[in-house]
Amino acid sequence: MSIGDAFAPQLAQAAEILTDALLAGNTLYTCGQGSSALVGEFFSHKLSSGADIERPGFPCVNINQLTHNIDGDSRYAQAILTHARQADILVLISRGDSHSDLINSIEAALERGMRIVLLTYKNDSILVDNLGYSDLCIDMSQFEPAALDTLQFQVIACLCDLIDYIILGES
Repeated sequence: MSIGDAFAPQLAQAAEILTDALLAGNTLYTCGQGSSALVGEFFSHKLSSGADIERPGFPCVNINQLTHNIDGDSRYAQAILTHARQADILVLISRGDSHSDLINSIEAALERGMRIVLLTYKNDSILVDNLGYSDLCIDMSQFEPAALDTLQFQVIACLCDLIDYIILGES
């Protein structure tokens, strides 16, 4: 309930951005830092497999999985520059402190002409400052660090449900 109350407008806007991209034939890319990488993998899996309801998969790729054997601060950015197209969406999930991998990812996404949906936490001002006008930031800094993984998971689960509802209607 607190997630819905705290983030309802941003969740609705994010669902609209993501749904519009999917309906236009674009791909969603997810990427996260630390344990947030697992949240991104969960999001990609649910959308690409139709895990909860029987439906065709949506094009959603997890960058962490693409680059799991590659080292360096530009590995996510390189994957974006290699695979993504203009009008694709990057869903970036941060644990705070503007990690350099995520900064490079945003720069690569902007170079590609992608929109960005960013889940931020404390000290992510560098990430937020790099966003464009049409990008969306969902800031979770008001919550305690111990709750961050659960909150990010719940936000992503809500987005999956909203996307399915918008595209497929009631199930």
